[in-house]
Amino acid sequence: VSVGGTLTYEDVTNVDSVGIITARPNILVGSGITLSPDGDVFTTGISTIKGIHVNGTQLGEDLKVGTGVTITRDGDIFATGITTVGILTVTGHVIIGVGTTGFVTITPDEAIKATFRGTSEQDIIHVSTGNTTPYGNIRGDNESGIRIRGGGSFDGGTIELAGGLRDTDPGIIKFSSGTGGSVSERARIAKGGQLLIGDTTARSTDGGNTPRLQVSSSTSGIWGRGSFTSYTSGDAYAGGVILAKSRSGTVGNHTVVQDGDQLGVIWFEGSDGTDFERGAAIVAEVDGTPGNNDMPGALSFQTTPDGSVTLAERMRITSDGKISIGNESAPQAKLHVKEG
Repeated sequence: VSVGGTLTYEDVTNVDSVGIITARPNILVGSGITLSPDGDVFTTGISTIKGIHVNGTQLGEDLKVGTGVTITRDGDIFATGITTVGILTVTGHVIIGVGTTGFVTITPDEAIKATFRGTSEQDIIHVSTGNTTPYGNIRGDNESGIRIRGGGSFDGGTIELAGGLRDTDPGIIKFSSGTGGSVSERARIAKGGQLLIGDTTARSTDGGNTPRLQVSSSTSGIWGRGSFTSYTSGDAYAGGVILAKSRSGTVGNHTVVQDGDQLGVIWFEGSDGTDFERGAAIVAEVDGTPGNNDMPGALSFQTTPDGSVTLAERMRITSDGKISIGNESAPQAKLHVKEG
């Protein structure tokens, strides 16, 4: 083709070439690719890059997007800084690398696995919120709870927050442990706030109340017992149980108790075939007018007679050290025995 005069790029709209084209402005290839004079490539849609050469240097088969993102031929994406993705659809696993310290894998079955390979203790999952949101939540959907499991092959322990429609007892927290694939529930917090050890149901006592702490066992040698043991050197103090009373209606606040108030009670109950009935009790009471650094007390020992379910006082130790036998609330001597 012979061209008279000067042929500029404005005069050419279509070029078919098998050699090298040199152009001052951009070269548009179709409607989706722009080649700039600086060597930049701008594309829309999906681009397949088999290899890149710059000044005779082979860059392998990686696609570098700007200075912070590299896409390899294997489909791996390496990014620095913050990467925002709207929707990412991957047929295999999605692996998010974090240097050499750990990685997060998203499997095709929607499970997220986080692994830490550092040398110091770190959070595997760390939820943090700013000032605009008050909570950092890990939340299940409307049909499932949340289960946190430790160990492989179901060994170790689990913590389960049951709250979904599929849970048989929603609103509870279960703690389980075991080995060899046999994990059993050891304790739970019931929906009413009771801590249950050895049972899955919060049960009421003879007085109609449901204790906050319930320890149960059906195994001989274990029984439903608690141990409070002190291992100390240099003192004579041992483990104990503290029962206390304040007349304030707010937990943690103090209002003075009154004469006759109970300070603590130990009840002994047995099953009558239908429910539990009280057979004996030890009651600590205020015995006098209390004041600052002044708390007079008495102990009442009670048993239930045959044919009855009502406790009766059998012996009392008053605040001044007198002992009454026979339901005498004001003994007249160190030992006062009342007939009848």
